[in-house]
Amino acid sequence: MDNYKVLLLFPESLKIHNRVAFLSTVFQEQYDEKESIVRDVRWRTKYYDIKFDIYVDTYDAFEEWAVNFAADECKELRDVLSGMIFVFEDKNHEPVIDCIKGIIDETFEDFTNKFFIGCLFNESTIIEDDLYELNNDLIIQNLEIVNWFDKAGPSMDRVGSERIKEIIDVHPWPCNAQTIKSSQEHVDSKSNDLGSFIAKLEKAKQKYQTINNNTEAEEFLESMIEELSDMIV
Repeated sequence: MDNYKVLLLFPESLKIHNRVAFLSTVFQEQYDEKESIVRDVRWRTKYYDIKFDIYVDTYDAFEEWAVNFAADECKELRDVLSGMIFVFEDKNHEPVIDCIKGIIDETFEDFTNKFFIGCLFNESTIIEDDLYELNNDLIIQNLEIVNWFDKAGPSMDRVGSERIKEIIDVHPWPCNAQTIKSSQEHVDSKSNDLGSFIAKLEKAKQKYQTINNNTEAEEFLESMIEELSDMIV
């Protein structure tokens, strides 16, 4: 199947080295600012292993970018996206977040199977209590706001880049978890079969060594060969 698609949006004002740092920190990918698509990004957890392409775009005026994104010409892109990550630097974050909500509500026919992350890339972070209340209000849009420069506190909740990774980790990517589970069950089944074969072979060997009659020994050996052959077919 084709790779999944994720749109990553940077403000034009964000310096190139910060864009590179964002991509390398979250996705462990080297980024050439001349490229608009980072292809075949591998995302692996203990439950699944997938690949997606990251579409990198920038904006000067966010509202203007949102209008263009809502146009009919972008419908095909909107339909194939699995998620969007909006990076912004504005200390006055409310207008940007309202605009992101508008994008989700007004341009997607169905956003329930997509994830949306807003990342404030500014050391003047949204304070913890306000961020908690804000994200509670945004659950309905599958949107979460993350402070890039937050530091982990006593609660051990993931913050910053680690929280972005966690959101991507738990996203229900279609069909992959079941595929990996089925593959693992197949491997486990094969391992169990091999264990049973080895155990039966060892018991047969021990019993064969206790038979003193040559005829009985040959008959037993023939029967065990047939039984063990059936196990490996």
